[in-house]
Amino acid sequence: PASAAGLPGARTCAMAAKRKATVKSEDQFETPQKLSRRSEALCDGHVCLLDVQQAVPDFAGLLADYLWCDDEDETPQEGQLRPVQEMLLTGRSAQLQLIVGVKEARLIDRPPMHARRYAIMCDHLNMTFPDAWRASKKLSFTTTPQADKKFVQALLAALIK
Repeated sequence: PASAAGLPGARTCAMAAKRKATVKSEDQFETPQKLSRRSEALCDGHVCLLDVQQAVPDFAGLLADYLWCDDEDETPQEGQLRPVQEMLLTGRSAQLQLIVGVKEARLIDRPPMHARRYAIMCDHLNMTFPDAWRASKKLSFTTTPQADKKFVQALLAALIK
């Protein structure tokens, strides 16, 4: 009679038993908790732009307003992108969140000329990124009629003064 160790099936069973014992001893150690990149960044003292956008819903609008330039010396030449457009090209999810922030900032009180410039920027971004602008409607608290009303009120207030 052949020994049990000599049979091919017995050898496979012995290897499986050894593996089972190894896995059991490895399970005695606690599995480390996985950290997301965002939580690691926050622990290191770094903050992601999208984290700020989530905490301050109109932050991207304030940033876009700053990056949008209407100065003749600073206006991009034909075919060049404005810095706000470059920011919106970083990725689809970032683009969507940032456009939501741009929409939320439409209700911020601005002097009439700044309100006009902001409305022009919003129209431009709407035409440049129509899919993201459309998709952001589901995530935005501010509606276009609300923003338009705020803009008209700012212009009328300037005319009355």
